[in-house]
Amino acid sequence: MRVLVPWQAFGDLEAARALVPVHEAQLIREVERDRDSRLADIEDAYGPVLEPLARLQAELTTLEALDLKVQAIRDATTPEHPYFHPLAPLKAEVDRIEAEIAAAGRGDKGALKAALLTPKAKFDVARKQLVDAIKAREKQVARAVKELQKLQEERDAREQELKLAAEREINHLHESAADILRIAGSQDEARRYFTVVGTDEIAENEFNLNLPRYVDTFEPEMVLPLADAAKKLESATEASEAAQIALKKLLASIGGGV
Repeated sequence: MRVLVPWQAFGDLEAARALVPVHEAQLIREVERDRDSRLADIEDAYGPVLEPLARLQAELTTLEALDLKVQAIRDATTPEHPYFHPLAPLKAEVDRIEAEIAAAGRGDKGALKAALLTPKAKFDVARKQLVDAIKAREKQVARAVKELQKLQEERDAREQELKLAAEREINHLHESAADILRIAGSQDEARRYFTVVGTDEIAENEFNLNLPRYVDTFEPEMVLPLADAAKKLESATEASEAAQIALKKLLASIGGGV
């Protein structure tokens, strides 16, 4: 923009001021397109891998909330339970015999209690196997969630880096546009940065296009009036003398302490 605007304006400051917002908007659009394209590439790379993360996090939350105590499992076991449903038929058999025991007379209870041993043992074995499987699944899901979260952090960091880089570039374009508008707002200021010269002047400079040969880029040196310079020197001298007195007092106090 700093090159194209003066070149296209060809010395016309009004044209330069009109070109600045056009170039600024165009360059910002290019930065944004490049940013969005690169962000899309990142999403294409990470998106399919991270797709199961939300589902696995929800499953992990459910698994961690399960109460795996013996009585809790028995109380929660139903054909509809998402994890305990395989135990439902065995529990139903145990419940049936226990109900018969409760309703039976004293003479029949012994035989029914003996008949309860096998179904109850099968339920306990199945319950332990199911608990082991649930714990193993919980570890597996927790490991997968941890790995996917690392990938998610990596993706987020790369996206944030891209966004910040684009933001810095856009801010730089805004600053450049404001600077060019400042330069193009004054003939005297513009002469310090660009000019239009003929081929004769270029030939005199041996076709050297180094800018300082054609424009005055040096900042004018500030010259203080003599009275102001004398006042500043006097103030500096007084400050130096005060510092020396303070230093002597400090050295004396240290020596006296020793």
